[in-house]
Amino acid sequence: MAVVGRIMDLLRDFLFPSRPRRRAKGSSRKKKARSNLAQPKKLPVPVKVVPAAKKPRAPKKAAEPKIVPAAPIRKNFKPQGTPVGEITHFFPKIKVVVVKMTAGRLRVGDRVAIQGQGKGFVQSVTSLQVESLDVAAVNRGQTAGMKVVRPAKAGDQLIRLT
Repeated sequence: MAVVGRIMDLLRDFLFPSRPRRRAKGSSRKKKARSNLAQPKKLPVPVKVVPAAKKPRAPKKAAEPKIVPAAPIRKNFKPQGTPVGEITHFFPKIKVVVVKMTAGRLRVGDRVAIQGQGKGFVQSVTSLQVESLDVAAVNRGQTAGMKVVRPAKAGDQLIRLT
């Protein structure tokens, strides 16, 4: 309660500076002599704001080779290359196709086209897996999973571009 009383006294002094301040009975504080004249308020001194010094930037790291995104889907798409496989399944949530290799060899980093029913797209091979293990290449006769960036359908052709 003493804190609330002190706050009230301060507010009263601020709002009514010419009035004498009331003290609670039995107050142990010494009374100071006060003039009945209102004293002018002291204005705060303006502070100059100085912006912080800029920190030097760290040098940029060497850029890793960028994976080329898939080209847009094109109608009547006829890529120039070698057919190497056929898509047997497509898993839309994880965007993976299962490829049955019918000819040749397919490596990570190869540029391939997926074509089916007059539509198709081009992309780089970023991931190849055989039986849930990452591999660098797959050969004729093997079945592999390949990450794709666009939907594909069972029966679409996989063509390695030259």
